[in-house]
Amino acid sequence: MGLNCTISGSLRRFLPQVRATMRECAAQGINVLSPPSADAIGEVDGFVLLKGNRGDPRDIEGDHLQSIRRSDFLYVVNPGGYVGPSVTMEIGYALALSVPVFCLEPPSEPILATFTRTERSIETVKRAVGQPASVEIPRRADLSTLQAYIRRVVQLRGFDEESVRDVVLLLVEEVGELAKSVRREIGLKVGAANSGDPKTVAHELADCLVYLLDIANLVGIDLEIAFRSKEEINAKKSWVRERRAD
Repeated sequence: MGLNCTISGSLRRFLPQVRATMRECAAQGINVLSPPSADAIGEVDGFVLLKGNRGDPRDIEGDHLQSIRRSDFLYVVNPGGYVGPSVTMEIGYALALSVPVFCLEPPSEPILATFTRTERSIETVKRAVGQPASVEIPRRADLSTLQAYIRRVVQLRGFDEESVRDVVLLLVEEVGELAKSVRREIGLKVGAANSGDPKTVAHELADCLVYLLDIANLVGIDLEIAFRSKEEINAKKSWVRERRAD
């Protein structure tokens, strides 16, 4: 499973350097989620538009932030230490999601420098991110954030060689464990051998979620987007509950 990253930096000042960093990531087998390219096609109120961008500047920035959620790291291209307001926001956003932030040069702002790591080589960043000592659990997270967290955890714990088939089988097994846990919870035919089992419904549900997120990563699906899309379809359906005869 390869690494994903997002690259930030002032496109008006450093577009050639951003382009070079994207090439370096490609050479290291790292997938750049955003920006979609380093080919400028215009500007809107000083906001540089790139080939592959969609929507207005607000939409583009929103997509960039979503990419940070799904990234293994954020790399800031900041020759001379310059970090503008938008990139400062993006750094803070990444840090809030426990996404590690690397900079080409030390940020001029001392506080930013204390929260980031300076690495001029993408190859060095790859080694650092590919072999993390630990991964911090996000304090508050939506599905996209949790999915990115599970991606890093799977790599850290050495499960990144598992196939989609492997994880689907594990999920099916875990659903069975969930059923057993619910059975114990409601007191349905609980055997003596199972009565002392410490597993809870909450923990089994969490295990199922972990495997669902892992599967989504393996097949390249953003589960939050998929959930919203499916719910929009469900909301348009007419739902009828069948009544059983007594």
